[in-house]
Amino acid sequence: MHAMRTLAFCTLLGSSLAAQTPVGPAAPETPIQAPQNEGFGGLMVLPTHILMEGRTRSAEVMLRNSGVAAASYRIMMAEMAMDQDGKVADRSKKEGELTVSDFLFFSPKQVDLAPGETQTVRLQIHKPEGMPDGEYRSHMVFEAIPPPAPAEHLEANSAPELSFNITMVLGVSIPVTVRQGTMVGKATLAGLHHVQPKTADSAPLLAFRLERQGNCSLRGDLTASLESGGKLKKGTVLYELKNVVVYPETPFREFKMPMWQSLDGGLDSARIKLSFQATELPLPVETTFLDWLP
Repeated sequence: MHAMRTLAFCTLLGSSLAAQTPVGPAAPETPIQAPQNEGFGGLMVLPTHILMEGRTRSAEVMLRNSGVAAASYRIMMAEMAMDQDGKVADRSKKEGELTVSDFLFFSPKQVDLAPGETQTVRLQIHKPEGMPDGEYRSHMVFEAIPPPAPAEHLEANSAPELSFNITMVLGVSIPVTVRQGTMVGKATLAGLHHVQPKTADSAPLLAFRLERQGNCSLRGDLTASLESGGKLKKGTVLYELKNVVVYPETPFREFKMPMWQSLDGGLDSARIKLSFQATELPLPVETTFLDWLP
């Protein structure tokens, strides 16, 4: 029997995967969790993003098996890139390119966790001499190790057959970012408009771009709120996207927010305020407005 494996990773990008919340105050950072599967456990990872800048040279990641079965995970580094829809996928490293994986050291490289058990992974960076200013990034991948498959019984005198067994490999990845020198950036909200999905009874979408300028990632919180008009109280939060990020390889990301409040006429003749508050750079709050016509 030949074994084939297919990967199923949960990559933390920001709001487009799991940080979309309709209303309410900002919540503290919560762990990301790999899908549970029998024999793999359920891996929880905290924090969901490692940033080292200034004199910071070390960090820690806490892993916890929240499942009901023992699980093993191998830990490795990978290079990933973001597209304009916010999707992150594996990429090939460019010739001569310097990434975090070139100067990051971590231990352990594999963990075996009983149900409820935790493990700390320690990270240490050693920047090369003469390292150019800029932002460097790699992703730390926590890949589940499938349990060994039981041996198959072969009947006597049976003809050999070729067969395949496909194994789903589960895991999560988190970005590890190192910044060298002065970081500058700018955020711009552009192209704000509403889109009506073709699906019946779907809420209209508030669509826009978050544009990035500068030499580093742009990370922060997006909020749509009621500025005036409509049937709701001024300042009511209509939708929030927490911890969104635009990586340096793309100049902007496309976003869509469902406006559920419009289904009962709550946004008729309202003015909607869209704002972006950066959380890693000392940038002013970026705002733009849209008049919602019935």
